[in-house]
Amino acid sequence: MEPAVVGYPVKLPLGRVIGFSVLSLGLYGVWWLYTVRGQLDQQLGDGRDDATMHTLGLFVPILNWFVVYWLWRDLNFLRTRVELPPFELTGYLIGSILGLSFVFFPLVANQLEEYWDRSTGGMAGYAPVTGGEKAVVAAGVAIWALFLLLFIALLVLVVIAGSA
Repeated sequence: MEPAVVGYPVKLPLGRVIGFSVLSLGLYGVWWLYTVRGQLDQQLGDGRDDATMHTLGLFVPILNWFVVYWLWRDLNFLRTRVELPPFELTGYLIGSILGLSFVFFPLVANQLEEYWDRSTGGMAGYAPVTGGEKAVVAAGVAIWALFLLLFIALLVLVVIAGSA
């Protein structure tokens, strides 16, 4: 059970981030980037609002690495602005490029939670589950179900072909 929302409901619990990412076959990560990119753009206060463009950039090979780097770079900048230590961007990016994003995604989510706690003076609360999150998870579960049905259908075909 998630803690009650207190103060500014901006944090996304790590368990929810990981669980929804698994259930949605990674689609939740796209939703997460869109949401967090928008929040960080607002926190930077420079008038940028490029969450949509960055999210679309996730689907373009090589550009997706830059999109992730830019998000993490901006989070690092904001962390240092509230006197939190930066995290190692290069190592995180290399690890993600090498296929370890399932390790670094939760680590960055944790860095983001630390930022929210510090920047709000401890008043950051957990955001309630939104309709967008539910839709993304439902889409991922539907894809899981289709894969399962396809697997069962192929298994049945193999059994039928083997007994003929």
